[in-house]
Amino acid sequence: MTPRRDARPLCGTGRRAAIIAAVNDPAPPFPGVPAILLAAGASSRMGRPKALLPLAGAAFVDAVAETLRAGGARPVLVILGSHEAEIRRGAKLRDVEIVSHAGWAAGRTSSIQAGLRALPSDAPAAILALVDMPFVRSATVAALLRVHAAAPDDVEAVVPSFGGRRGHPVLLRRPLFPRVLALGPDEPLSTVIRAAHVLPVAVDDPGIHTDLDAPEDLPK
Repeated sequence: MTPRRDARPLCGTGRRAAIIAAVNDPAPPFPGVPAILLAAGASSRMGRPKALLPLAGAAFVDAVAETLRAGGARPVLVILGSHEAEIRRGAKLRDVEIVSHAGWAAGRTSSIQAGLRALPSDAPAAILALVDMPFVRSATVAALLRVHAAAPDDVEAVVPSFGGRRGHPVLLRRPLFPRVLALGPDEPLSTVIRAAHVLPVAVDDPGIHTDLDAPEDLPK
C-alpha cells in the first residue's frame, strides 16, 4: 500500500474522542485479532532471505513476530514460500503458526490471500505485517487493535499514520476479506484499500515507513 497524506476525519466528535482515548489506553487490547506476517518473497534485491537478517540478536522474522505478539495480536501466522526450508532452519519461529505458500511467486497478494484463508473462522479482523519492516513498535500494533475495538462498524480498515503519512502494518476488518480474496495474485492491495472506509490513526512511530528492501537500506 502506497502511503498517502491523511485527509478529512472519518468519525463524529464523540467517536473521535473515544478513538483517541483508545489509542492512549494502557490496558491490553481486546484479544482475538490475528496477524499475518508476510515472509514468502524471494528477497531478490537483498540477495539473501530478509526473514533471516539479524536485528538485536534475532532474525527479522522472529523480531517482527515478537512485536506483533507484544502488541496483542493472536495468533501470529507466518507466510513462508521462497527460502522456506532455510528460514525454518535459521529462525526460531516460536509461538507462531507457519503457513506454507507454494504459490508465492504469483505475487505478494497471493501470500496475503493464503494468510486470510488460514485465519480462524471467527477472526473479526487481521493485521497485515511485512517481514522487511522490523522497526515498527509494539505500541503501534496495540493502537491498531484498540482503535479497531472502538471504531464504528462501517470502518473497514485501520492504518497507522506518522507525520501525516500512512504506513504499515494495516488492520483489515472481516468485511474486506472477500474483496482481497477476489484480487488477482499480483494485483496490489491498495486497489481494495483505496475504495475502503479507512480510519488513519496517528502514532509516534517512524518505523511504519521504514522498509528494508536492499543492502543499502540496512543500518550501518
